[in-house]
Amino acid sequence: NASYHLADCYLRAGDKESAMQAFAMASDESLDAAIAEDALFNYAKLQYELGGGAFNEAITTLAGYVQAYPDSPRIDEARELLLAAYFNSRNYEAAYEAIKQVRDPDNNVKAAMQKIAYFRALEQFQKEEYPEALRMFDVADANRFNAKYSALTKFWRAETYARQGNYARAIPLYRDYIQLSPGTEYENKVAHYNLGYCYFNTQRWGDAAASFHKFLSVYPTRDNLRADAYNRLGDAAFAQRDYREAVNNYDQAIRLNAPATDYAQFQRAVMLGLLDQRDRKIESLRDIISSGKGDYVDDAMYELGRTYVQTERFNDGAAVLKRLGVPMAPGNFVDKQGQVLGRHKGIARYTVGQRKGLGVSADRRLFVTAIDALTGNVTLQGSEALLCRQMTLSEVVWTSGEAPKQPVRATVKLRLGPREHAARVQPLGEQEALITFDQPVRRGAPGQSAVFYDGDTVVGGGVIGHAAP
Repeated sequence: NASYHLADCYLRAGDKESAMQAFAMASDESLDAAIAEDALFNYAKLQYELGGGAFNEAITTLAGYVQAYPDSPRIDEARELLLAAYFNSRNYEAAYEAIKQVRDPDNNVKAAMQKIAYFRALEQFQKEEYPEALRMFDVADANRFNAKYSALTKFWRAETYARQGNYARAIPLYRDYIQLSPGTEYENKVAHYNLGYCYFNTQRWGDAAASFHKFLSVYPTRDNLRADAYNRLGDAAFAQRDYREAVNNYDQAIRLNAPATDYAQFQRAVMLGLLDQRDRKIESLRDIISSGKGDYVDDAMYELGRTYVQTERFNDGAAVLKRLGVPMAPGNFVDKQGQVLGRHKGIARYTVGQRKGLGVSADRRLFVTAIDALTGNVTLQGSEALLCRQMTLSEVVWTSGEAPKQPVRATVKLRLGPREHAARVQPLGEQEALITFDQPVRRGAPGQSAVFYDGDTVVGGGVIGHAAP
């Protein structure tokens, strides 16, 4: 009794620290039980108040009180203090378990439930526990007392669906969030960017471009996010065969000098080749190589070597490809039967379909039809041997994000020319395909690219492997 009354005196004097210690002594259950319960409650409450609700001591004492006195008339207040302590210590999992135990929760408790469920869902999102995060967002949605967290729940629910590839459910949630939240919020600006990706990944190129343009209009920061948005605009233009617009957007990304500009520089060079501006393409590729920075130096070097060979600058092509370790040793020109027709200066100087610069005398025009890196042999045949009806592809990428279940009709453009050819494209797993052309076509060289279209829209593409008559 003395300790309890001493604590009361300290409280009246405004000395909460001393009152807390006195309540701790009075909470001994071996003494008066009623006084012990009241003292323990006040001891826990003062621990929470003095510690800002963030100390483990308050959580331990409050949890002990809830367990020891489940039928106390103070139990709901104790549980509210406990969940507040959990919330302030950012232990959202424990806070959620605590708040569920509150009987007849009022609106204040429900508002706390919304915040706790929201932050618990974010924790699960960060751990990639997406189904669990969605269930916790459901709890937050069921307790809409704070407009800010109601809107943010839509944003992060959309993020969760997008991570799962469920763009159909993510898109309307991003739209709702944009309408509900202030335009000054960071998430509001990023929502336009993320919405653009949802449209991009579902091949809705026009909607994707509109969203990325909107993002760029509200997000002036010159960082990698802005550069990436320009890159996706370039990719969307490429998918719609607007190569000049693609170059313009890649140029915008390059000017930002952010990490994403490496990709922009390489793609810009590829677009210049598609625009038949090979000199500018070569200049762009050389700039990438001379910088020696980024993830596309080797790709640029290989593409530069191939471009030199295609433009009959064989010595330049050989020099570049030699740096990549492509064999440069002399070898034999052979016919289909393996008979030696002459000598060459290294396979890097030649590409399938090449006619000029062979230096072999014959009674007809000869073309390179095969290159064997193991033997160093370059096979020469007449033009009829360049025709094929089938072609295998590796490293296939489908713009939809996954290979179709059935063969698709498409027009196919091979790297060696501007013409498109009607064909049937049959997926062989996720990254391989077999193209069967309606009419024989001049084969592309192994390692060159083939792109297939549905009308003006890119469906996919891959790297040419073997060709068959």
